[in-house]
Amino acid sequence: MDSNISPATVLSETDHGDDMQLRVRYQSTYGAFVALGMLIDDTEIDAVYCEHHEDVLIRKKNGKFHGCQVKTRAARLGPFKADDSQIKAALSRFLALEIAFPASFERFTIASNVAFWDAEENSKSLPFIIELARSNPGKAPSTSLEIRRLVSGLRENHKCKVVKVWEVLARVTLQGELPQFNDIECQLAVEIAEVLDARSRRFDELRAAAKALVQ
Repeated sequence: MDSNISPATVLSETDHGDDMQLRVRYQSTYGAFVALGMLIDDTEIDAVYCEHHEDVLIRKKNGKFHGCQVKTRAARLGPFKADDSQIKAALSRFLALEIAFPASFERFTIASNVAFWDAEENSKSLPFIIELARSNPGKAPSTSLEIRRLVSGLRENHKCKVVKVWEVLARVTLQGELPQFNDIECQLAVEIAEVLDARSRRFDELRAAAKALVQ
């Protein structure tokens, strides 16, 4: 057994609470990255809310909203596919918000520490499905049976028209390959130095600022 391992740094294999807290912390750190955008002179961000309708909800200065879902997984599991349960849940959430608050959302984002699978142009490729939606504004494109089933499932869950699903898909952006669990707080510290022009600060000071912002 490796004598250097510690219960402070290794996740439990039986108690999944620590894994959940790790993911919640990651989500909060992503929210802190977004909040830093409020300090940029030409920012479009008016307010940032965490765990309010979305993992991260951005209110823009034009009065519109931008909803963000943060989806994480172990890097060894590889990219997310469009038919993964976490991705379908995120898309369903976006559709629910669009129906509840018509014309309020300019954009939706799925952010992840892994990539989004795009090896082939089929029902498992979310980038391909989004491009289909954008290439056919205001209508349901002709596509494969598998993609129609995916879209139909979302439609049935919310009792809406198929074209409404495609309209939401066209406004989805993907932000993949964000820092991994153990790296994201350090990256936030670096971002704080950039945004605040505080490169002369010691890294331990920037790390403390990152922790405080997340908290």
